Amino acid sequence: SGESGSKSSGGSYSGTPVGNPEISTKIPDWYEDTKNSASAKIFDDLDSAAWAEESINKLYKLGAISGKTEKLFDPNASIKREELCKIVAAAFKLEKNEEAGAMNFADVGQGQWYTEYVELCYQNGVINGIDDNTFGVGRTVTREEIATILVRAAEAVGKSLDYYFTIFPFADEDEISDWAKKNVHVLRECMIINGVGDGRFAPKDNVTRAQAAKMIAGILDFNY
Repeated sequence: SGESGSKSSGGSYSGTPVGNPEISTKIPDWYEDTKNSASAKIFDDLDSAAWAEESINKLYKLGAISGKTEKLFDPNASIKREELCKIVAAAFKLEKNEEAGAMNFADVGQGQWYTEYVELCYQNGVINGIDDNTFGVGRTVTREEIATILVRAAEAVGKSLDYYFTIFPFADEDEISDWAKKNVHVLRECMIINGVGDGRFAPKDNVTRAQAAKMIAGILDFNY
């Protein structure tokens, strides 16, 4: 993995973090402190994802996420690529970048509910298609894919995540694609992800709606 060190799976560290003086710690204009959001119950089906309820509520109050119905969130359902684009575009307040050029995905028709969000993510370099002409509407998102997408989203709005710790690799490190490893490591260093148990990251598993919300809210709240 090329990384080892002092982070435990429980999220505790030994040693001293070393900051990069070239990276500004100024809180960017887009950041909103959501840590103090009220904990009033919004959805009725979060008992199986109680660990993510606060994150889900934060994103709901930011207008970045919604339920499948007024009171049901469906936390354990796999998230789709277009759904993730909507949440990311809204949560990170992505803005149009006309210099990025036209989006030419054959499967993203004009006037669909997700068209604007896919375009915003594409223009900001947050997503690519599954090939040059196909976005992949309706496809689920893996855990290593969302790690990459979210790191790109943070970079797009000027938020630095790397906390410059060294960490122990995941037990299934060899299963993480080379293009995703750096992004997975960055999110782990920032304590935004910590695996699925037994020291595993499960990079090829589909990410759930609850997991996605937890990761996105973790990035919004990350500050050092």
